[in-house]
Amino acid sequence: MATLDDDLSFRVRADIVERVLASGALPILSGDSVLDANGNLHGLSSDRVPEFLVRALQTPLRVASFTDVPGIVLGGPGGKETLRYVDPMTPQAAYEALWTNSEWDTTGGFKTKVDALIRCAAEGAECFILEGVAQDSEWAYLLSPYSGWSNKLHCTRIARSPAAAVSTAE
Repeated sequence: MATLDDDLSFRVRADIVERVLASGALPILSGDSVLDANGNLHGLSSDRVPEFLVRALQTPLRVASFTDVPGIVLGGPGGKETLRYVDPMTPQAAYEALWTNSEWDTTGGFKTKVDALIRCAAEGAECFILEGVAQDSEWAYLLSPYSGWSNKLHCTRIARSPAAAVSTAE
C-alpha cells in the first residue's frame, strides 16, 4: 500500500483506503516495514501512518489512536484529568503534560504519537487519543460527529476547532 521514494518520502496508494471508507467500513491501520526503490526495508511506526494518509487522501479524515490511557493525562502517571483539546497551532499544553519515558523506550513514546497527530490536525484531520482495549466492540461513535459523543468518554481531541479544555476522569 505504500513505498518509500528515493528522497525517503512515502508514496501511499490512497485508492485502497478510499474504497474501504466508501464502503462504510472503519479501517484499522498499523505500521510495518516499507520498501524503498532499492528493495531495502524501513520501519514505519503505527503512530506515523495517519500522516501519510492525510496527505494522500483528498477527503477530511478522523484519526483515532487507541492507547492504555484516556488521552493526554494531566499530572503524570495516575493523574485524574485528561487534556480534552489541543490546538495543533499552539500545542504547548500537550507537550507540557507529557511525562518522561522509561530509559529503555527507544520509540519516543507518547511524544511520537502526539507529534504525528498534531501534524495530521494541522493538515485538517480531526484526531483523538482514546483508551481502548481489544475486547471493545462498540466503535460506531467514531463515525458520528464529535458533538454527539458521550460526555463519559474521556479523550484528547487534536483539531483546528476548540472543545472543552479539561475533563475530570470518573
